[in-house]
Amino acid sequence: MFIDKLFYRIFQLFSYLIFLLKWGFRLKKVGPGSYWISPCRIVFPSFISLGKNVVILNSARIEINPLNKSCKGLNIGNGVNIGHNFFCSSFSHVEIKDGALISDNVAIIDNNHNHVRGESSVKTNINSKPILIEKNVTIYRNSTILAGVIIGEGSVIAAHSLINKNVEPFSVVGGCPAKKINDIK
Repeated sequence: MFIDKLFYRIFQLFSYLIFLLKWGFRLKKVGPGSYWISPCRIVFPSFISLGKNVVILNSARIEINPLNKSCKGLNIGNGVNIGHNFFCSSFSHVEIKDGALISDNVAIIDNNHNHVRGESSVKTNINSKPILIEKNVTIYRNSTILAGVIIGEGSVIAAHSLINKNVEPFSVVGGCPAKKINDIK
């Protein structure tokens, strides 16, 4: 048991040091103990802030698109854990507060195209609205969070959910689109 814990701590320290060497100077902010595991794809890392003890597992894809001067990028609070294949696309601002747990294959997208009848979506403008994920939120696998959403503190998002409206604090939601299932007492 002691050997397992020691090995895990050594692995964490090694991952953190490798991460700092490769990414530490490129990110806006990196808190102590924060790292992601490669491979990952990062666009505009200077718009990403990581709090203390943030862990992002491999195959993350984070795309910050600072098309206008109001883009604040991605801010992740302290003690956040994010699973494999995380996808984040931000033209505006995505904030994930302390203690959030985000499972595998979760997508957070703060933008979409203005669809115009008879025109290709490639040629249309893009709308963007900030996303806020409050403290201690749990988002289970294969869920998608769309533009303009606020997920209240302590909420739980069921697997395979599409979140297109605000989520009340301390509630359980699920479905496509998500609906409230229960309150957390």
